Amino acid sequence: MGWVCYGLAITQYLIIGLMTSRDKALDALSEFDRQVAIRRQELIDEFDVEAPSAAPVVKAEGAAANLAAAAAQKAG
Repeated sequence: MGWVCYGLAITQYLIIGLMTSRDKALDALSEFDRQVAIRRQELIDEFDVEAPSAAPVVKAEGAAANLAAAAAQKAG
């Protein structure tokens, strides 16, 4: 009985750790996307270039949302 409880405790610890890691990774990815969007706008302003209308504009939350959706689809 003791080993079962020990195993459950370790499993719970690992699950919590994985969820926390995923949240931190998504936060880091969102921040990276935001910084890239800011830098892209700075370059466009600096070189006085019009943003191409054919290229899709990626919002700061785009990649993080896609990653979260993919993870949810994989899990479910």
